[in-house]
Amino acid sequence: MKVLGILVVYDRERQTKARQVFQSLLVNCSRNYTLCVVSNNPTLTTAEVIGSNSAAEFSGWDEGISQHNIDDYDAIVLANDTFCTRRKFDESDIQNFTRLLIAEANNHAHYIVGEMHWSINYARMFKVRKFLLRWVRTSVFAIAPATLRAIQGVGIDPRTLDQLIQIHPAAGLNYADSVAPLAKERIQAWLFPVAESEGWHTARQADLKLLHLKAKSVLQEICLSIRCEEAGAWFAPLNNQKTLRNIIFRILYFFQRALPK
Repeated sequence: MKVLGILVVYDRERQTKARQVFQSLLVNCSRNYTLCVVSNNPTLTTAEVIGSNSAAEFSGWDEGISQHNIDDYDAIVLANDTFCTRRKFDESDIQNFTRLLIAEANNHAHYIVGEMHWSINYARMFKVRKFLLRWVRTSVFAIAPATLRAIQGVGIDPRTLDQLIQIHPAAGLNYADSVAPLAKERIQAWLFPVAESEGWHTARQADLKLLHLKAKSVLQEICLSIRCEEAGAWFAPLNNQKTLRNIIFRILYFFQRALPK
């Protein structure tokens, strides 16, 4: 199996560990790998690619991928420099990721491997509206080259993103009508958490411009899973989805397809 790995870095202190752990992950997946580091921080010039940061790590991944022919690879692994620095990602995680990736690459033409998350709105369920949101966390994940080609890139065009979420000087973030209510709820919960222990760790210190960029990243994370789903990708969760709660969520998720948003 030939693997392409794209790591997007921002922070000078995080980049060293992130690169070491990411390379260990790639080596474990396959000895036949290519590592490309994209810097979205213009002061970090040791990376192979200097990213535009026009759509945060999503534009960075696409800019790194553009330097390679994805048809030469069997799997593409993507991460940002928080995947092992702000969260746990140790040897057991490397082994679990590798096992799932190899299984998916051998059995499915279209797949996405990553940590799966759910969010449910019970009020919307009782109103017979779409009530359950599913997304793959994009701090580290893998995607099939065929799936990437089908969805035409990891990220959404920055110009489109700017139309979907805009800055309103008085009201903060302003969402286009086409942004689904569940997606808005997820963004708001991540950027404006009720409890300090929840949501994005930098949210309370961030200015409106940074919150805008992060909001677009959360929306892209949600949209990536939806686009992969529409392309027929098989979802391979890194975290345990065999609990009764998650089994019920999977059943409900497919049941709600016929419901209005």
